[in-house]
Amino acid sequence: MYWWRPFSGSSDLEAMQALVAASWAVEKRRVGVHIGDLDWWTAHPREEPHVVSLWHEGDELVGWAWYSAPSELDVHIDSGHRKGQLYERILDWFERSVSERPAPPKELVAFVFEPDRALTELVEARRYTAARPYFVHNLRSLREPLDRPQLPKGFVVRHVQGPEDIDRRVEVHRSAFAPSRMTPERYLRVMASAHYRADLDWVTIAPDGTFASFCNIWLDPTNHVGLLEPVGTADGYRRMNLGRAVCLAAMSAAAREGAEAAVVLSGVANAASLGLYRSLGFEEFGRTYGFTRTL
Repeated sequence: MYWWRPFSGSSDLEAMQALVAASWAVEKRRVGVHIGDLDWWTAHPREEPHVVSLWHEGDELVGWAWYSAPSELDVHIDSGHRKGQLYERILDWFERSVSERPAPPKELVAFVFEPDRALTELVEARRYTAARPYFVHNLRSLREPLDRPQLPKGFVVRHVQGPEDIDRRVEVHRSAFAPSRMTPERYLRVMASAHYRADLDWVTIAPDGTFASFCNIWLDPTNHVGLLEPVGTADGYRRMNLGRAVCLAAMSAAAREGAEAAVVLSGVANAASLGLYRSLGFEEFGRTYGFTRTL
């Protein structure tokens, strides 16, 4: 019998990450989420409010569900529990959570990594439409040598030193993702995350001291896999190969710390980021699809 409870803090986050890491150890490329995603989503949620539930069979945690406003659902389920009842129960919880909002949205989106036929039939029976791809999952080995970063004259690349870099680190993020909700307070929460490491948070710096591009890597030390999240280049510094340079520097640092592979997500329609990751040697290993339902 499956039962759920609401997310209650850092110990639950650790348990959710342990479940993801255990799935990586067994399934490798069949997992669409990384422990770093959970640190990033917790410190800098896509939208607020967000609601998280933990799902158990007896005393064992077998899955979790993350509902982000206005109506998006991310799920991770242990491989032995992905068929049938548990996912249906999670969808019940998701639909109820959305419907209880003061002004429910018109559409639901349930994200699923590489859905199989049985799952597709399940969601279609609940009046979700045929899936369409939202995100491309990319992977490259870090066991082979990486190119040295090539920078324009006067630019340098280094990792974030600490809180003294907060203002410039936030400024470059806000420029790259404008409009952005990033603030110094939010980035301090990012830096306080369990798997954040300043020595894996890299930036390029323009001759005037402005941070021009960035690449942060979250390292799963159990599976030796690093997640690039986020990656960006400030307005005014694009088409200078600064994104490529900072990613190479960050991946080299991760490799020195034991990472054997790197993963990164890109929007299906984001040709610029897909081109960047292909130039860095990443290859697609899966896609996240969105099943939609109109209320």
